[in-house]
Amino acid sequence: MNQNLIFWPLIIQALVSLYLYIPMGRARFGSVKSGQAKAHDYKLPKQNEPQEIAKFGNAVSNQFELPVIFFAISLAFHSTGSVDIVALGLAWLFVVLKTAHSFVYITTNKLKWRFQIFSASLIICAVYCLWFAIRLVLA
Repeated sequence: MNQNLIFWPLIIQALVSLYLYIPMGRARFGSVKSGQAKAHDYKLPKQNEPQEIAKFGNAVSNQFELPVIFFAISLAFHSTGSVDIVALGLAWLFVVLKTAHSFVYITTNKLKWRFQIFSASLIICAVYCLWFAIRLVLA
């Protein structure tokens, strides 16, 4: 299998992460422009920004939590030449789930949906790690 295929889910995950800065920036600038917030409210955003705006910053922050493990394991798969169809499938599934999680976060922000999607992505990431360990042992 072409080991470089593992980079496509990483690229998409990175683009999703980068995209989230756009609605976050728009929401923050819009809140200042409308008078809902003042520019200095964003010096310490988690403490001072309006709740409806905070969801965007939280969605961005979330991209630097579980996805970091995903990136590390993906690079480990590639560096050991262990990429296979299972790893690739798990990688794509993780990216789809994290994209859905981000979408829910910045739209409806329904906690039940966010939790369910996050839990599924957490399980997939854990299986991804375990699959890497299995591939190492069998190598």
